[in-house]
Amino acid sequence: MSTLGERIKQLRVQFAWTQEELALKIDARKQVISNWERNVAKPELKHLIKLADVFRVSTDYLLGVEGNLPSTHPQDGIEDIYDKQENWKFQESFDLIEAINSGYQFKMYNEILTSDEKEIISKSIAHLMRNVIWPLKEKNINNIGTKGSM
Repeated sequence: MSTLGERIKQLRVQFAWTQEELALKIDARKQVISNWERNVAKPELKHLIKLADVFRVSTDYLLGVEGNLPSTHPQDGIEDIYDKQENWKFQESFDLIEAINSGYQFKMYNEILTSDEKEIISKSIAHLMRNVIWPLKEKNINNIGTKGSM
């Protein structure tokens, strides 16, 4: 069974947030988040409730009373997977990185991606956007890949 600190870190990484970003969301300091993740300290009740709220999990899950991470999407609440699929159809857009790092299961070549694989994919997409796509957009190159190979 994982510790409270490990669960906090796992969820933070799944949402692709830095410790500082999480701290801002729950009105804490980065160092406090670091201490929790290293199991040096434990969150006060007010922070535990805020953590459950921003991660969209129960306090029972954070505390290890509930073993399974509910399947959530960062842009909706905890609900039945079928309802989520319907919501995906009606929502105008999704943040790709948040979606990949959410509790949803994604497959590639018919294999479910692990959280480590999803994290690598998220970082790769972010790197590609920052270092390839956006610089090309800035240079007003609108047809990427149409003239030879990159």
